[in-house]
Amino acid sequence: MHYNNTKGVYTYLFIICFLIILPWIWIKFCSTNSVLLDEVDIKIPIYIQFANEQFKFPDLIVATQFQLDSELKHLTNKSLKVELIDKLENNLYEQNQSNFEDNYIVDLVLSDENSLAISSDKLNAYVLYTLDSIYANDLPFLISQTVLYHLIYNKYII
Repeated sequence: MHYNNTKGVYTYLFIICFLIILPWIWIKFCSTNSVLLDEVDIKIPIYIQFANEQFKFPDLIVATQFQLDSELKHLTNKSLKVELIDKLENNLYEQNQSNFEDNYIVDLVLSDENSLAISSDKLNAYVLYTLDSIYANDLPFLISQTVLYHLIYNKYII
């Protein structure tokens, strides 16, 4: 009879210990998945080019990249990087479209109002901008908002 009591005590102690360490095990298990996600770097190349008028914007890519990086910190983890590729001087996309079909492309279109459009069958976005947006230095903001909230948002950020 004494043997049965000690067996019940050990079972009771085992259950108590298991219940005490269960939250700790669960936290460790759940945090492992996020640690693994932080180790994987995702770099998204996005080509920026003119669709109609060509201007010389020496700091457009740098300013837009800065805005993208600043905004991306608030939207997702640190493993997602957006890299803007400057095709403003020479539109290689027009010369060889077959190499760019699977890449994100932002076409800058001079227009009479600021707006944007997203292609339904390609990975293209069109930023329609005015001369006033150039003078007010709003073009980097327009491009970064188009890229983050319309071009890649559903695929990478949600």
